[in-house]
Amino acid sequence: MRFHRVAGHLRAALEDVPSAVVEHVGSTSVPGLCAKPIIGVGPGRGGAAAHLAAQRSHWLRA
Repeated sequence: MRFHRVAGHLRAALEDVPSAVVEHVGSTSVPGLCAKPIIGVGPGRGGAAAHLAAQRSHWLRA
């Protein structure tokens, strides 16, 4: 898959960034969904799972 190749290059470039993640986003990330031939790549810190965990923690404290 092309995303894995691109993500590998980005992860190598970001290896010194703490908690750096590279996520597959957009229509090409959904199996079976009609999509443009452009891969959506979302570099960030912490990732969606970390964000959701932080939100969940906030909701539990409220």
